[in-house]
Amino acid sequence: MAETSSRTLVCSVLFAELAGYPQLPGSEQLRRKRMLKAQVAQELVQVSMAERVVQEIASGIAVAFLVDAEAALATAIGLQADAGKLPLRIGLTLGTVHVVQDLNGQTAIVGEGVNDAQRVAAHAATGQALAAGSYREVVSRLSPDHAAVFRVVA
Repeated sequence: MAETSSRTLVCSVLFAELAGYPQLPGSEQLRRKRMLKAQVAQELVQVSMAERVVQEIASGIAVAFLVDAEAALATAIGLQADAGKLPLRIGLTLGTVHVVQDLNGQTAIVGEGVNDAQRVAAHAATGQALAAGSYREVVSRLSPDHAAVFRVVA
């Protein structure tokens, strides 16, 4: 990546992974990736483009929510509501990301927050969303309703 300019931020990161993606034929990978992009775009309609960065990554999509931690939770819930359409595993975390320009001049995200969200998603069962403790702690303090959404697992 060409890092002509870079910002480092602490933000909420969601990673939505297509379960079983590597084993699919190429045509099915493309079909499911298009469906995932459409679902994510639909869920992000209410989030200003200035407040988020979306990054396609191999088997899924990462979204850094630069301002509103609750928007990541709402997006995860919305994606789960449509989970019957696609076999998804979702990971949520709070972490650092670097907002950079890629080789094509597009805004991209890299860093521990993205990596951590991918790791959290990898532990989720198909159709499940998991949140790292850091994310759960922050969002639970924003509203008692949010705290009720989470169940702590070891």
